[in-house]
Amino acid sequence: MLHKTHPHFIRCIIPNEKKACGVIDAALVLNQLTCNGVLEGIRICRKGFPNRTVHPDFVERYALLAAKEAKSSEDPKACAEAILAALVKKKDLNEEQFRVGLTKVFFKAGVVAHMEDLRDARLAELIGGLQAQIRWYNELIRAKKLREELAALVTIQKNIRSWGLLRTWEWFKVYGYLKPQLKSGKQAEEMEKLGCEIKTLGATLTQEKAKREAVEKENAKLTEERDRMLADLEMSKESGHVVADRLTRMANDNADLGKVVSEASEKLAELESRNADFTRMQKSVEKDQDNLKRNIEDISITLEKSASENRAKEEQIESLRSEMNEQDQSIAALNKEKKQREEENRKLAEDLQAEQDKNNQAKKIKMKLERTLDQLDDDMEREKRLNADVEKAKRKAENELRLLQEQLAEVTKQKYDNESAVEKKTNEFKALNDRLREEEALVGKLQKQAKDTSVRLEEVEEEIEHERQARASCDRTKGKLQAELEELQDQLERQNGATTAQIELGKKKDAELAKLVSELEELTMSQKDQSVAVRRRTNESAGELSENLEALQKAKAKSEKDKDNLKRQFEDASEQLIQEGRAKVEQERIAKMYEVQVAELQAKCDEQHRQLQEFGKTKGLMQNEGSDLASKVEEMKAKVSAVSRSKALCVSQLEEAKRSMDEEAKERQAMTATIKNMEHELEQLRESLDEEINNKFDILHQVSKANEEVQQWREKYECEGLVNQDEIEELRQKQQAKMFELRDQVDAANTRIIALEKQKARLTTDIEDAKIDAERHEAATEQLNKKQKAFDGIIDEWRQKLETLNRELSSAQKESHSANTEIAVIKAAQSNLNEELEALRRENKSLCQEVKDVTEQLSVGGRSANDIQKMIRRVEIEKEELNRALDEATAALETEESKVIRAQAEVAQIRTDIASRIREKEEEFESTRKNHGRALESMQASLEIECQTKSELHKTKKNLEGEINRNEIALDHANKASQDAQKTIKSYLEQLKTLQSQVEEEQRQRDSFKENLMNAEKKLVLAESEKEDLLADVAQAEASKRHLEVELSTARNEHNDVHAQNTALNAIKRKSETELCQLKKELDDTLENLKNGEDRLRKSQSDTDKLAESLQNEREHSEHLKRLQSSLEHQITELHTKLDEAQTTAMKSGQKAISNLEARILAAEKNLQAERRKHQEAIKEYGRQDRKVRELAFQLDEDRKSNKRIQETIEKLQQKQKVQRKQLEDAEELANMNLQKFRKMQLALTNAEERADIAEQSLTKLKSKTRTKAVEVADQ
Repeated sequence: MLHKTHPHFIRCIIPNEKKACGVIDAALVLNQLTCNGVLEGIRICRKGFPNRTVHPDFVERYALLAAKEAKSSEDPKACAEAILAALVKKKDLNEEQFRVGLTKVFFKAGVVAHMEDLRDARLAELIGGLQAQIRWYNELIRAKKLREELAALVTIQKNIRSWGLLRTWEWFKVYGYLKPQLKSGKQAEEMEKLGCEIKTLGATLTQEKAKREAVEKENAKLTEERDRMLADLEMSKESGHVVADRLTRMANDNADLGKVVSEASEKLAELESRNADFTRMQKSVEKDQDNLKRNIEDISITLEKSASENRAKEEQIESLRSEMNEQDQSIAALNKEKKQREEENRKLAEDLQAEQDKNNQAKKIKMKLERTLDQLDDDMEREKRLNADVEKAKRKAENELRLLQEQLAEVTKQKYDNESAVEKKTNEFKALNDRLREEEALVGKLQKQAKDTSVRLEEVEEEIEHERQARASCDRTKGKLQAELEELQDQLERQNGATTAQIELGKKKDAELAKLVSELEELTMSQKDQSVAVRRRTNESAGELSENLEALQKAKAKSEKDKDNLKRQFEDASEQLIQEGRAKVEQERIAKMYEVQVAELQAKCDEQHRQLQEFGKTKGLMQNEGSDLASKVEEMKAKVSAVSRSKALCVSQLEEAKRSMDEEAKERQAMTATIKNMEHELEQLRESLDEEINNKFDILHQVSKANEEVQQWREKYECEGLVNQDEIEELRQKQQAKMFELRDQVDAANTRIIALEKQKARLTTDIEDAKIDAERHEAATEQLNKKQKAFDGIIDEWRQKLETLNRELSSAQKESHSANTEIAVIKAAQSNLNEELEALRRENKSLCQEVKDVTEQLSVGGRSANDIQKMIRRVEIEKEELNRALDEATAALETEESKVIRAQAEVAQIRTDIASRIREKEEEFESTRKNHGRALESMQASLEIECQTKSELHKTKKNLEGEINRNEIALDHANKASQDAQKTIKSYLEQLKTLQSQVEEEQRQRDSFKENLMNAEKKLVLAESEKEDLLADVAQAEASKRHLEVELSTARNEHNDVHAQNTALNAIKRKSETELCQLKKELDDTLENLKNGEDRLRKSQSDTDKLAESLQNEREHSEHLKRLQSSLEHQITELHTKLDEAQTTAMKSGQKAISNLEARILAAEKNLQAERRKHQEAIKEYGRQDRKVRELAFQLDEDRKSNKRIQETIEKLQQKQKVQRKQLEDAEELANMNLQKFRKMQLALTNAEERADIAEQSLTKLKSKTRTKAVEVADQ
């Protein structure tokens, strides 16, 4: 076995401790396997995923099971996941049986074999379908051949019938008598003359073709020169400084073209003279050859072709002239465009300066944004690193949790297994005690029976192995026979056209096949009966099995002999079939040759004259149509080119109009936003003005009150005059102090009023400017709307024109396509006609010779006619016989096909029956083997149990019961400890959930308190600023002071409340932190926090991406401006050179140009103002983006803090997991200790059993000795 297999390792296992052969101790073997770790390895292997394949290999091998999913993407991992998902949907796999990794797919034990079974089934389906399609295709080809043969037979019959009619027709006899008297012999000479003339005309035609090709080459050169001119014109649009030189070149080229046209016209005149000469030659040929009108018509058609080509050339010359006129027009248009571009260049020179200013400002903004972007990129990289560390820690924690859960599950399983084992052992001990008492008397008998059965079993196993070998050899012979049957079926399908003799042989072979099938069935039945007999005999005795094996061997020898005979018969039949098929093919070939000759002779004589006439007419028509279509195609190409140019112009105009509309819409939006901002600022200023006016009125009121009090005091002083001078001085000082304070307040109020009035004046001027700008913009928008409407109308018109042009294009393309196809068809037909003409000429010569031969034979006499009639009759008779043979062959073929189909069905049934019987036999053999094995195991167990003594068993039983009780107590303690641990874990988890909910609530409260704190701090800052401003006005503005004091008191109360809440929150935070140090947070909450952080990161990334996009847009804009600047500078230099040259010529048109330039300068100034406004708006947008960047930086800082907190919680969780791991390791150690104790108990039991065996042996010896002594005593 070691040499046959390829083991990775070897485990030596002791079957029993008695060193006896054929005895297996199941418990000992299991103990050894568990101690060696084999069972544990198998369990781990089955629990894990031992089998694995790389993603590309998996997709390549199992793409058959899900073809669509295998092609769903280019990533092999995605394809593998899709294939496995499809198999799960089909319920061929479970999700627990596999796992998809980064580079491999992992499978559990046995899943790969199941996948291979599914793949084999799918391959069988595909191959069966492919075979069916191939057979269907072969049958179609065979049916097509049969139809063609039937059509050929029908044509042969028609030709023979027509010949039979002609044979009895009297006019044909008259034709035979008159034929030798006619001047038919001179036709060959006339045909030779005509052939010579045709050759001369062909030579002239080749010369004309050569000349025509030369003219076409010249035409092609002219077209190339025209294309070059057009390219030069397009280049002149891009570069204006070369226009003048190009114009001179164009004039020279026009002169050259005129020369070329004159040369072409001269050549055309020569061609026309040649054509006139050819017409004269044609007239002379018509006078000389009146009898050969048909050939002259062909020559006239060729001449018409040359005339049509000349017309086409004339049309081309006219088209060239029209193109020259178009080029002149394009040159005039280019001059106009030159002037327009000079004016546009002046505008662009003015716009350049404004764009340069914008570029400088944009560069500054760009530098600032690049700095901010660099900072953001650094921050992003730091956060990515932090997130990667957090994810690694998360994965570690998840893996550790999974391991802990699996270990817990294993511990619980081991606990339940131990409990069940203990219960089984107690029950077994009780059963063993009962059996020991009952089975002591049956020990001797069972030992004898065990020896006999072991000997018989060995013999039976040897016989079973012999039977298996015989069955394998039978299966091999059966497979060979089936392959031979399939080969014979293929040969029968190929030899469908066999004759009646072959059909009879086929019937005989079918009978032989039926006999063979019946013999096979008898053999299988005999094998089945023999296997049944073997099954019975195995139950009865081993001797009958040997006899059955000998019978099977004899049957095998018979089947091999039958097989050899069948092979020989099949080979002979195949050779006969091949020979007969060859003979039949030769006969069919000869018959087809005769039929083809007869048909060709009759058809060629009738159709030659008709074909000549039709070919001449069709040739002329096709040539005319070809010339017309060529002219149409050129016209359509010109139209298509014009339409494509107009379409491109329309598209460019549309895009420009859309751009202008978008820019106007953006300007409108910006103006509306600025107007709204100005209105908002106006409202704020009005409110501040109203407040200052009210304050002023209050101060004036207080001043008036003070003056009244002063007057009252004066009156009192004047009236009474008794007031003390000290009091008066005090009052005076107080009043002076109040007056100074009031004056200070009045001055401050006046300064504020003046400042507000200045702001009001500024705002009014700004509002007026904004209104003026708004009015301008409204007027501009109205103008733009009008322009837009006009543009819409123009666009609609152009769209209608485009639609009409597209329709014309499509129709022209269709017509050109159809014309091209017709031209190709005409060319193919023309070539075919030429070939058929040559073939007809050859056939005419051959037919003339055959006609001569026939006339000679007719003149000789009627003997040949009688012989021909006899031959025709023989042919008809042979034809009838062949038809009958064909009908019989088709009928025989149908019968053979039906028989073959039946044989195939019977063979399939035989295969299924044999396979089912073999399976039944294997199942029966396995069942018998299992029963014998069980009986042996039960006997061995009973023998081992009976060898033990009662006394030692009782002692060991007591000891074992004590140890079992101890183990049960220890197990109970371990179970209780594990249950307590589980309960504590659950309670910890519940506490964690509650604490997490509390922490979340506290975090929410904390956030709200932070917001309140921020608001309160802002309010405090505002209050302090107001307090500093209003310290000088406290004495007189008591109402405002009270209001501020109230606000301060409320703010202080809020601040105190917030402070108290913060202290409470800090206390709660400390408590929660202490509790969090003791307890474990769940990973789901950390995951949620991580997700929130990721979301924030994504938001920040999106904001940074937006900023980057805006930066890129500005960069692109600046680059575009630079490019414009460079191109404009280049154009300006060129224009300066042109201006120097054109100043002499442009003095007359200078005034108009100056007026136009002034108008454009005004427009450029307006554009400058608009660009400055846009620049201001860009600066405002830059400020907004700076604010957003700061906010994003603040958010990033908060995200960092939250990530740090998450990392701290993860570290705490890891520490708790370590503690739990230690607890689990302690529990596992306890379980291992219990297992070791259990194994010790098992060893003690085995030792006790051995002692019991030894004691039984000693007892038997003593009993034998006592019996011998008793016998001796009795004898004495």
